[in-house]
Amino acid sequence: MNRTKHFGLSLLALLCCIVVTAQTTSVTECEYWIDQQFDSRQTANMSAGELTTQLDMSALPLGLHSLAIRTGTSDGRWSPVLVKFFLVPQPGSTQENNLAGYEYWIDGNYDKKVSGTFSTGGIVTTDLDMSSLPVGLHSISFRALDDNGHVSSVLVKYFLVPQPGSTQENTLAGYEYWIDGNYDNKVTGTFSTGGIVTTDLDMSSLPIGLHSISFRALDDNGHVSSVLVKYFLVPENTSTTENSIAGYRYWFDKDMENIVEGEMTSSGTIATDIDVSALNAGLHLFNYQVKDAIGKYSATMMSFFTVPEQGGLGDKIVAYDYWFNNNPRKRVEVTPTATLELNDIVIDMEGVEPETVPADYVFNSETKQVVFTFDVEFGLQVFNDLGTGSEAVTQTVGYEFTIDPLFVALTNEVSNTKTAPQGGQVLGFSYAGAVGDSLHWEITGSDAKIDFYDADGNRITPEAKTIDDKNVLVIKMPTTTIYALSYGATTADEISVKVSQPIELTVVDATRKYGEENPEFTYTSKGAALAGEVAFITEAVATSTVGEYVVSINGSGITNSYVTLKPGKLTITKAPLAVGVEDCTITEGEALPKFILTFDGFKNNEDESVLTTQPTVTTDATETSAPGDYVLVVSGGEATNYELTYTNGKLTIQQGTGIEGIHLDKPMNVYTIDGVLVRSNVTSLKELPAGVYIINRKKVVVK
Repeated sequence: MNRTKHFGLSLLALLCCIVVTAQTTSVTECEYWIDQQFDSRQTANMSAGELTTQLDMSALPLGLHSLAIRTGTSDGRWSPVLVKFFLVPQPGSTQENNLAGYEYWIDGNYDKKVSGTFSTGGIVTTDLDMSSLPVGLHSISFRALDDNGHVSSVLVKYFLVPQPGSTQENTLAGYEYWIDGNYDNKVTGTFSTGGIVTTDLDMSSLPIGLHSISFRALDDNGHVSSVLVKYFLVPENTSTTENSIAGYRYWFDKDMENIVEGEMTSSGTIATDIDVSALNAGLHLFNYQVKDAIGKYSATMMSFFTVPEQGGLGDKIVAYDYWFNNNPRKRVEVTPTATLELNDIVIDMEGVEPETVPADYVFNSETKQVVFTFDVEFGLQVFNDLGTGSEAVTQTVGYEFTIDPLFVALTNEVSNTKTAPQGGQVLGFSYAGAVGDSLHWEITGSDAKIDFYDADGNRITPEAKTIDDKNVLVIKMPTTTIYALSYGATTADEISVKVSQPIELTVVDATRKYGEENPEFTYTSKGAALAGEVAFITEAVATSTVGEYVVSINGSGITNSYVTLKPGKLTITKAPLAVGVEDCTITEGEALPKFILTFDGFKNNEDESVLTTQPTVTTDATETSAPGDYVLVVSGGEATNYELTYTNGKLTIQQGTGIEGIHLDKPMNVYTIDGVLVRSNVTSLKELPAGVYIINRKKVVVK
């Protein structure tokens, strides 16, 4: 296939739309690029005010292309970008060809594209109906078509739908993009003056396979455009060493046995004649790869084309079907064309589900999303204007799925039953509590897998236990929220999940005195709130002796699922018993009387007979003690159930009364205090000297 390598293009006419507003500045340079390949742009000096250059089109495929150009001024500002479409014709073609039509669509909605034709001057004038668009940024995608059915690459521009009646100035202010739906790691930046985005994408950490890049723009007022999504492939060759393109190979359809190989020329072009004479009439697939200097081939570039029937029948591709796995086909009609590049095929992944969720998925606790890569089979078939389909092309690609699980908020002791998640479904459960809470998870009714995560997205490994003949998973909450993700059920059974926070009740120790009624017992609680009634059990009664007694909880009235009951104790201490002695009085010289004890505090109708040791009364007074008050000291008592306290008494010895001329009723003997007979058979004491005597076994004081 020989192709003219260069053609001359005067850019002077293209620059007439540029207005320089500052008189002190001038146009000094120009940048231009093909088919929106901004990274491959060329720069030229424009100090003379015009530019004539030779553009190398040798590597461009046949058909329509676009040329974008902008100029720069001496003060560093860039003009808006001007885009023009042009044709790369068949080699040696003398066929008349013109821009024939166009099509555009809003916000990537290709199914609702608008088609039209160019005017004689190549101008497109159309009224865009924006009445149904929401306020904010949007995108319009545009491409041109020529007389022969070729289509240009797609040009995408952003525009603003302002607030009704708004007169506020507004411009594109910034952008953001992210890879494979990973919005948390988005890259942000600002547009240059000319509305151009230049960035280097780091693909070093991406796995081999199909990926997507999502892009959207932002304006000065904070509005954001719809998201533009493009798919790309990370090939197996990831070498970072010095490299260059060295060769190529191509083949038709699936005929890998007849691959044609060749070498690149020193100028980086391919000159070859492609022989399609052996191909049957109908649709075919052209597969093309380039090889680098170290022998690695690129990903396969594919282009469908037609070999027409005699008479020109079947020479246009009008539609294509694509599908994933065993999902129904989706048909997309295209403007009739002789060739269809794989890159021009619009693929909608909505509704595509993986066959299952792999165990190495990633859970994002902030977005509540499950992300994983799973192999899907992609199928493609194109159709010509006779309704004949090409041989189906199938390929297995690794696609990153983002799943938004249905989350069910769990509450303590309430069982939730849902349909078990199969295939690519994920069912989520969440439980909110306090850090340190212990949770018992009962999961029944399905063979679905289940994984646990804390609020930071860290996976938790529960402890499997058998409690009360139930298989439970025990988790102590490291954060205030726990997430459980269920997936991978083999049948559409129901799965029941119940979370129970165990409760621990502990009887509070109590104390009372002997002989009293038992106090109102209480308990402390850890874990869940108590559901039901609590009763206490103890053997201690009012007559129970001093000691410690177990107090337990009767849990028959408690309805919590997992209850731990810890007993306490009742300590019975000795009751206070006050012991005293009655005060008494004697006359000087009389013998000490028998002292009488008093008691206050006996319980249960008891008396001093329950004392194991009786108290005693002691005093310093004797029969010969002089008149005065003497302390009666009480001490020495003991009892099993009583704590004795003592109150002393008082003995009063009164001074004796003088006796003169006392007459006795009958004669009596008179003795000294020492028992010496002083008088015998006397009837009067008148003659006795003063002193203390014993008469009739009584002490008598004579003065």
